[in-house]
Amino acid sequence: MFSFDIKEARALAPQLNDRAQWQQALALPDPLDFTPLPKPANLPPLLARRLASGDRPAVGLGLEFLTAYPETDAIVFASRHSELERNHALLQALARHEEVSPNAFALSVHNAAVANLTIQSGKPLFSTSISAGVDSFHAALQEACALLSTDYKCVLLVDFDGQVPEFYREFMPDGTPCYPYAAALLLQRGTTFEVDCTQVGNARNDQEVPQPPQALQFYLNYLKGARSFDIQGAQGTWHWHQKDSAA
Repeated sequence: MFSFDIKEARALAPQLNDRAQWQQALALPDPLDFTPLPKPANLPPLLARRLASGDRPAVGLGLEFLTAYPETDAIVFASRHSELERNHALLQALARHEEVSPNAFALSVHNAAVANLTIQSGKPLFSTSISAGVDSFHAALQEACALLSTDYKCVLLVDFDGQVPEFYREFMPDGTPCYPYAAALLLQRGTTFEVDCTQVGNARNDQEVPQPPQALQFYLNYLKGARSFDIQGAQGTWHWHQKDSAA
């Protein structure tokens, strides 16, 4: 079990760009589609063009939080697929025996998004990038709580993914999220939220994991003010509990 406080939380997904739209979507069974997310207004045009579909909302939300909460002293990014779009384009270029763009290659690594955030913000904060399959969001939560147990007092967590290229979708289980999204949480030490996991004997495959992505499942329950809810993972169930003292 690990615990923490949430000072602020926001999420972006297709057609869901602010809290009011998310509140309206709570009554819908599946409000997400492939509508492109708008480019964040706080990103310079040159940077926005360089970033992939998931990086843009992730870096945009990160900049908003770092501006609003200058006390942030560490950053944890999480992504299941990360730079899949860019790597697919690089592999296509190689298959055609074309030259590979050095800029595209430099941005193809898993920590490219958080690196762009720290560069654009001008804040050389401690940062790390997590990938743990469908459980990337909860793995990042554990990483953030580990940081909070040391000298860090305010950790920004951003979970995101880009749109999965069409090439890969026939190899993915039905219902696998393929749309771009980003969710940001500002975490502090505390016990308002408690999370624990019930393990299963054998790992489930991704087809058995309900959708949408874990970070968005959390955010929908967070907006509803749910005091207790479960999120299915690949190897168990994540149990969330919120105390009545939460803001």
